Amino acid sequence: MSHFELELSGPYFAPGNEPQNAIIQFINDSINTIQVASYHLTDFKIVNALIAAKNKGIPVEIIIDQASEKWQAVKNLCNQNLPVWVFHHEEGKNLMHNKFLTCQHPEKEWVGLGSYNFTYNAATHHDNILFLDDVYVVKEYKDKFDVIKEISDRLDIEMND
Repeated sequence: MSHFELELSGPYFAPGNEPQNAIIQFINDSINTIQVASYHLTDFKIVNALIAAKNKGIPVEIIIDQASEKWQAVKNLCNQNLPVWVFHHEEGKNLMHNKFLTCQHPEKEWVGLGSYNFTYNAATHHDNILFLDDVYVVKEYKDKFDVIKEISDRLDIEMND
């Protein structure tokens, strides 16, 4: 069993830093592709964990809603050459409001999902995240990630200088 399986399957609840710490551990323990779909992404600790994973050679892909493309945390990802896609929509309608991430750990693939936003102030809200290793559930989330990515636009790094 991996370190993650032994200690961090969850669920984890905010307020408090338990969800954030679990997400970072989830990313740190990954050995292959990490996919993140998040309405907002402003948590620099999570962003730094994603950058560190990329720097270890782990492929990382991120989809955000258009509401997040202006945030410095997203700019940091782009400036470190992490691929970020933006889901565009008519203002206030058809949001990409997902909050999930998938990754490969030594023995199996996992998905982390819940209401927990990947934001710097999420620890003050009543939100949650749960990590599942069910093969069917993980596949459904990975497939959904691909569908959303297909209808999103790659964020141009030069836009973020």
